[in-house]
Order: sequence, then C-alpha cells, then structure tokens
Amino acid sequence: MAYVSARDAVSAVWIADLAGDEQRLPLDVDAIWNRPAWAADGRSLLLTHYRDGRATIARHWLDSGRTELLDPDGRAASAACAMVATPCAV
Repeated sequence: MAYVSARDAVSAVWIADLAGDEQRLPLDVDAIWNRPAWAADGRSLLLTHYRDGRATIARHWLDSGRTELLDPDGRAASAACAMVATPCAV
C-alpha cells in the first residue's frame, strides 16, 4: 500500500506491506507529493509532484530510490487534474 501522511507535521509518501512494516520514501522535501499509485510493474510508484505552484507527474523506483519527472512542463498533470473530482491545486 502507498499513501500520504502528515506525521510530525511533514507531508510524506509512505509504503507499507501486509505485515505492517512502513517505509518513508526519500523524496524531495521541498516539494509536495500526492496521489501515489503503483505502476503496473509493481516496482515503482507514479505520483503527482507540486513545486513552485506547478503540478507534474513523477515516477519513483523503489529499488534504486531514483525519482524522475515524467511531465516536466506540467501539461499531462494539468489534464489529469481536470478529470478528477477533487482538485489537484494546493
């Protein structure tokens, strides 16, 4: 399971296994991360990344800890936000 939690007043993305073991993902603390979703390969997460008033889509690989912005100009994230009931803007 992947989720966002604001423990200790800091919003972060966490993953948990069936045994209840949790791990905080090492993501950029100057950005806001939201909407984690497992990629089809089960080895990475797709997330919405907010920074400087812009939303982009990112992929985080669990094995290497590498994060890549897939939508640097924010166009796909803006289109995705327009299709959901809850707003993406922060």
